[in-house]
Amino acid sequence: MMDEKNAIEIRNVSKSFKIDVVDPTGKKGILGKPVVKTVQNTVFEDLNLDVKKGEILGIIGHNGAGKSTLLSIAARILEPDSGTVETAGKVVSILQLSIGFNPDLSGRENIYNKAEMYEMTRSQVDEIIEDIIDYSGVRKYIDNPLRSYSSGMTSRLAFAIMVHLNVNILVADEVLSTGDAGFSAKATESFKKFLKDGKTVLFVSHNIDYLEQMCTRVIWIDGGKIRLNGNPEVVCSKYKTETQESFEIVYDYAKNGFSDAQYKLAIMYRDGVKVEQNLELYREWIKTAAENGNIFAQAAYADILMESDDEADKDLAVTYYRAAAERGNGEARMKLAAIVGEGSSLAEDRAEILDICRQLAELGNPVDMNRYASILMTLAKNDNDKAESFKWYLKVAEYGSPDAMLQVATMYQSGVGTPKDNKKYVEWILKAADFGHPKALTTAGDMYLAGKLVPQDKAKALEIYTRLAMQGSAGMQYKISTMYRDGVGTEKNEKLANFWLNTYGKCRIASYQLQVRPLLKLCDIKTKANAKTLTEKAYATYNQSALATVTSWELEGKFAPKNIEKARELYIRAADVIGKPEIALEDMYFTGKVFDKNLPEALRILRKYKYLGDHTNYFRMYRILSNPDNGAETDMEEAMEYLRLAVLRGDKYAIAEKEKLDKAKAEASEKKDVTNGADGPAQPSAPAPAKPASENKPETPQNTEAKQ
Repeated sequence: MMDEKNAIEIRNVSKSFKIDVVDPTGKKGILGKPVVKTVQNTVFEDLNLDVKKGEILGIIGHNGAGKSTLLSIAARILEPDSGTVETAGKVVSILQLSIGFNPDLSGRENIYNKAEMYEMTRSQVDEIIEDIIDYSGVRKYIDNPLRSYSSGMTSRLAFAIMVHLNVNILVADEVLSTGDAGFSAKATESFKKFLKDGKTVLFVSHNIDYLEQMCTRVIWIDGGKIRLNGNPEVVCSKYKTETQESFEIVYDYAKNGFSDAQYKLAIMYRDGVKVEQNLELYREWIKTAAENGNIFAQAAYADILMESDDEADKDLAVTYYRAAAERGNGEARMKLAAIVGEGSSLAEDRAEILDICRQLAELGNPVDMNRYASILMTLAKNDNDKAESFKWYLKVAEYGSPDAMLQVATMYQSGVGTPKDNKKYVEWILKAADFGHPKALTTAGDMYLAGKLVPQDKAKALEIYTRLAMQGSAGMQYKISTMYRDGVGTEKNEKLANFWLNTYGKCRIASYQLQVRPLLKLCDIKTKANAKTLTEKAYATYNQSALATVTSWELEGKFAPKNIEKARELYIRAADVIGKPEIALEDMYFTGKVFDKNLPEALRILRKYKYLGDHTNYFRMYRILSNPDNGAETDMEEAMEYLRLAVLRGDKYAIAEKEKLDKAKAEASEKKDVTNGADGPAQPSAPAPAKPASENKPETPQNTEAKQ
């Protein structure tokens, strides 16, 4: 007895097929042909599934997982070997859209024939045929023979018939492949209507994003069993995460001719990721991917060919370099230029600039280190150069540079210069996001929203997006407006949704308000607007330029008495933006302007931004760390390192300080020599104070809440 809440009940279903396979031992028949054996392939065994009435259930799984078989069993097209299938109401299946069509009849006549298959009378079809024709988009050709239709037109006509039938249950396979984007949007609206009308839909699609948006539930079929069953976003995000890293799935797509998968498979073999390292298979798959047009593979395969002594191979390498170069691959362009310019000074020029940049980088300034990493990556000749570039980017990232953190994350993600490692990719993305890097914040928010590589946390995504919105990102202002509207990551809040939507609209205008502001003084035009009102309007949208201007007004008392409290609030808000705003906050703590003098806090900010390599900041760090009376920790070893870097950058105060210290050291040495000569060896000096523990890691900026 079926549960009255269910539309489909599948109980203890098993299904297997006999298939022919080549003998894996490689045995040959009497004519030298491979021996073929017939084996039993079990698709399902004791499968159980309930599909509730009014539910849109999506089915995902890799090729051969049994998705289409399950649909055919649910639609009663295939009978299971054992078990039972029960349905409540009329079922229509859209598994092969062209079944039931006669190519010699017109589109109109085929509509009548197809509908008759589902027990509709001609008069019933008359009532809906015009709607079917309009929906299909083939009215211009409806009276032409079906054989003159393209495959897309035929599919759209078949789908149009299906969605107009009066049925309780619709079983469909890859319905989104029935047409272009416009028709897919129309199909989406049809499914929404099915849901509203309480109809049940069971369908398969490789468009995982579509399933995630449209379904009320998703199941993941794997190994003949239901591996996951539940919330579409959770199931789909876990499926996407695993399939991106699954060797079996990448291999499957590579075997089916997808060049991106072929390149990815080659990298897996090269680095020994998810599979035993095999350089021979790496070269084989790189060649295949290159032949199929993957530009990264073309550049990599050309590198392999250039190592050959055969001139024909080198000529082919040039062909591949040129193909990749013409499609925008900068690495291939440089290598092509080097080959064509052989005998010129190109190689010498490259070596010279890299040598200069390397020597500068080795002096320890993170700006120079980052420059060397970037130039080395741009001018890389081979994987060794990329690995060396990664090493320097990693040093700068560990120094605290969010740009370098993002670069390191990207290289871990793509497997350039280092083996691919998604765990480390996420680690460095989140570090850069904590630091406040806008692109890293966006990536982190997207990962939390989708549950991609991290546990899904929509509330965390909303928090990150809000931080970006309050840094003046119009795109994020719109995004969080929709999240408050739909209750994504939070309770539905129409007031906040409207606030952020309104802010988004104003933000799109803010940059123009700031552009025309200085022009008002130059033009004799009639307008109520002035520099103050235009700036304040832009400031209300969280525009950072307007924020800086308003902050200076509060300090200067330009339009009203000075308001130090307001200035403090604005400085703290601006400090959430990576780079200069927080450095400006440090200046306030160091000089005692606006804020009470707080050298430990100034030092914390300076340490966070030491990657900027600013000589003024280096000398300031030296002054704080070398003076025991300033209230901050003292560390002469670290202080002298920053003095050295400041001198290297040409800071005149640092140079003067270094000369002063050198002179004092020389005088002390002379005095020591004199003392040793007259009175014997000098007594040992008191030990240096122990170095206090300090935390040099970047701190997470505090998120500022929107004031309504």
